[in-house]
Amino acid sequence: MPASVTLHVVTPEDSEVSVSAVPGEFIMQALERADLSDFWDGGACGGSCSCSTCRVILTDELYAAVPEPEENEIDMLESAAAQEESPEEQDAFLKKARLACQVEVTAEMDGARLVLPEDTRNMLEVPLWMRER
Repeated sequence: MPASVTLHVVTPEDSEVSVSAVPGEFIMQALERADLSDFWDGGACGGSCSCSTCRVILTDELYAAVPEPEENEIDMLESAAAQEESPEEQDAFLKKARLACQVEVTAEMDGARLVLPEDTRNMLEVPLWMRER
């Protein structure tokens, strides 16, 4: 197993940043270590799957290669998507989306690309009674 892998991260400004990641850690940990704070507000909940700020968009290939999301991740993504105006916007929000705090880095991810979306939702700031589900 390699000591590290390289993830290619596309920023909202459409530039690409290479990030070093260690197999076994979560993508969010690698992004935080790379200090992408100019582009990314992820990790507001510290990786507890309760805010959706670490949402990333995976390529088709990477999305197919990672394990299916668990229910709590699906619930969080759907809650965040429900804040969008239309069903089309909700679908676009969810397409190939995962929470970086829930996707573990593997050696097979070396060279993979992922996108930091422009629009993030911090569900910690949305009271439960206001969430559309």
